[in-house]
Amino acid sequence: MRGRYLDRRIEAELEALMKEQREDARVEALITRENPENKPKAPITPRRLGDWASLVEQRIQDAIADGAFDNLQGAGKPLNLEDDVFVPDELKMAHRMLRSSGVAPLWIEINKEIRTEIDGLSRLRTTAAQRWARASGHERERLRDNYAQRIISINEKIANHNLIAPASRVHLAVLIADEEMRTFDAAVGAR
Repeated sequence: MRGRYLDRRIEAELEALMKEQREDARVEALITRENPENKPKAPITPRRLGDWASLVEQRIQDAIADGAFDNLQGAGKPLNLEDDVFVPDELKMAHRMLRSSGVAPLWIEINKEIRTEIDGLSRLRTTAAQRWARASGHERERLRDNYAQRIISINEKIANHNLIAPASRVHLAVLIADEEMRTFDAAVGAR
């Protein structure tokens, strides 16, 4: 039953669009017939039925051409990104205090630490590769163990981050220890 109602609404909207398109074409023909120099600013382009994105974009472009956006309040000024419109009222003050003191939520701070440690892991791999040729067997083993321990430490932080982070789209993938150790071995030339 609901589907039939929606189908009728869609049909009515499509008919209105087709009528509007015919009306636009008729007005354009009248304008150009009466005074060929008095053409509209933006050319009227035919649209396919159901091409809603194109219709919206066309309306926006027409409005820009007509100057509808020229005298908007705040035009040319930066947006106020400090506005907490979507933050619940009971949390606004806490968010403002955190932001003004330069503190981010815990999961963001942990994310920064993880990224710093991953960069450190890369630097450790480079340093190990430079020292590998002249290092003794004991020192090579210590460098490799240190690298493996850092992978474990980073993975623990990633697990904590993923537990605290509010949405799965901000979760981080854990490092795969075997792949990381193969990367280490390739960098230092070990087999």
